[in-house]
Amino acid sequence: MRNPSTKKQIRKTLLLQRSQLPLKQQQQKAIKLTYIVSQRPEFIFSRYIAAYWPSRGEINSLPLIQHAISLKKRCYLPVLHPRHLRQLYFVEYKLNDSLIPNRWGILEPKLILKKIIPASALDLVLMPLVAFDTQGNRLGMGGGYYDTTFSFLKTDTILHHRPYLLGLAYEFQQVKKLPFNRQDVPLSAVATEKKYYTLHN
Repeated sequence: MRNPSTKKQIRKTLLLQRSQLPLKQQQQKAIKLTYIVSQRPEFIFSRYIAAYWPSRGEINSLPLIQHAISLKKRCYLPVLHPRHLRQLYFVEYKLNDSLIPNRWGILEPKLILKKIIPASALDLVLMPLVAFDTQGNRLGMGGGYYDTTFSFLKTDTILHHRPYLLGLAYEFQQVKKLPFNRQDVPLSAVATEKKYYTLHN
């Protein structure tokens, strides 16, 4: 664990460390993480799962996506909203679907309205991150897309169905304490290649 610092400093340090991880270690850690998550009831009993297409050294979520689809679960990938700033759509993804780079160079499905699922209808959301702490705080790339998209979890306290927000990370991405902003949406849990951390419910 690292001592508290500014988000900018934490992001710079961990992005560098993540980028230096050898490919073989990336693959090994992704396999271990996939096993850990696939044994959890949050995954087993989820029907509608949002994931992410890994980029910039993020821990590889593709084995989990492939496993979920093999179990007949429906998987979705984030797509940047064409008009609303910091808002995500979730579009159904099937193996071998064509993907296109968005304005940040991240691959995403083509935006087809009939394939969109409301964020509130998702059972499980697999989220990328740069850093996390054991209080449920998540540090992303700074765009605020997930916080904006799932802000309803903080304002609507009588939801009958609440998506389970699961961060995926390498173990070294854990820090002692992250700076917290009022608009931040806490994670439900984080899975790494070593451990499953239940953080917030």
